[in-house]
Amino acid sequence: MKKVILALVLACVLIVMPIVFALTVERPEDDETYNSRLVLFSLSADEKSSFYYMNENLDSGRWRKLCDKTETCVKKISALEGENSFLLKSVYGDSSPETESVSFFVDSKKPVISRTYPLSSYVVNEGPFSVRYSEDNLKEVTLYYGNDGDIEEKSSSECVSGKDKQCDFSLELEDYDGQYLEYWFMLDDGINNATSRKTRVKVDLTAPTIDDYSITANDNNVKFIVDITEENFKDVLIEDTSVLSRNYFIRLI
Repeated sequence: MKKVILALVLACVLIVMPIVFALTVERPEDDETYNSRLVLFSLSADEKSSFYYMNENLDSGRWRKLCDKTETCVKKISALEGENSFLLKSVYGDSSPETESVSFFVDSKKPVISRTYPLSSYVVNEGPFSVRYSEDNLKEVTLYYGNDGDIEEKSSSECVSGKDKQCDFSLELEDYDGQYLEYWFMLDDGINNATSRKTRVKVDLTAPTIDDYSITANDNNVKFIVDITEENFKDVLIEDTSVLSRNYFIRLI
């Protein structure tokens, strides 16, 4: 009689044990970065199941149905810009739900370039060559420069992320002295990139030469004649270092 009772108990235990069906998440991949807020979700289960998702950044415990009564579920879901954390669930009949979690990053915005320097037609020496931008996840800034199809580049991963930031470069331009130079920037956030327009400047590393000068005073008027050799002449400043003038500068031209 005792053996019969034991067999009945074991049978009852086998009947009430829940059946678990595996949930497989093919996409999105954990810790991946995507360049669109519409992210593809690809899920599968061993049997025809109902699939649900919860965006932990938004839904506050509310499950949303993704697919119903299917072994494979493939749909696009709108995610947030930046960090995302999703819970995923499959339900088959009265079996226990199977859940998985996945976290990923969305960066759908290209870097925004607001300004580059020097401006077009400026005369430059070693720099600075600057770019002003807005980008929250900046990875690298590259400065391209050269002429006649001979292009060089200089990159930096030290430029800071954020809104309305600036990154500066100094260049050795001895090989371009007296020539026109074309430059542009490319900003890369690891997913998207943005390129500035090309700007043409003149390189001048040679200091002006004062060949001769004369000063003629007549009552309260002083006449300066200065003979200068300079290909990119702009103006002349005369500094009056007398005690009364307090280092006063006079612009002649």
